Amino acid sequence: EVPNPPAPSPRLSARAAKLRRELYKDGSKPSEDERSHGHGGGYGGGSGYYGGGRSTGLDREGRWIHEGREIKRRPLVKLFSRIIKREAGLYYLVTPVEKWQIQVDVAPFFIISAQREMRHSRQAILLTTSTGESIVLGHDNPLWVEFEADSDAPTPLVKVRGNLTGLLSRGTYYQLVEWGQELQLDEGTPGLYVESMGQYFRLGSLE
Repeated sequence: EVPNPPAPSPRLSARAAKLRRELYKDGSKPSEDERSHGHGGGYGGGSGYYGGGRSTGLDREGRWIHEGREIKRRPLVKLFSRIIKREAGLYYLVTPVEKWQIQVDVAPFFIISAQREMRHSRQAILLTTSTGESIVLGHDNPLWVEFEADSDAPTPLVKVRGNLTGLLSRGTYYQLVEWGQELQLDEGTPGLYVESMGQYFRLGSLE
């Protein structure tokens, strides 16, 4: 949970104003629906909370969308990736003075590549997000695969940081499948697993 901070300094207020100008650089303004979600727990300084969920968010492949158009300004996208938070299953962009609720189709990060290397005499799988962050698959950053009801289509996810996850691209997932090995762990059903930093992660069933 993100606590309400004290009243912002003029410098922070200016930074939030700059962020908002960047978001609405094309001349659009926050919609009435975005402003209608304001509440008494706002972040002060005349700014506060914006709903924003219908106009700003992330699609399945990690592209930031605003008013139906992709946000392609790299510095802004990287900034958003640093200030995104998840609270009670909902996603927000949070600065010291403002908070926007956003829509996330699957996960707030998109994993675009995987590579293997040796660390402490063990195989390590390094995953990279579309915003340039790198994580090592392991105990602190586990991987799991979800399946939609009545579907065999996998949704491979990995913990990126905190309670934020990343969706593996199809190519990245298939790369892990190539590196996988058939195992039967803990008397469970046989499956395909990939190993990283001494941990085994199930990629799917062999049936």
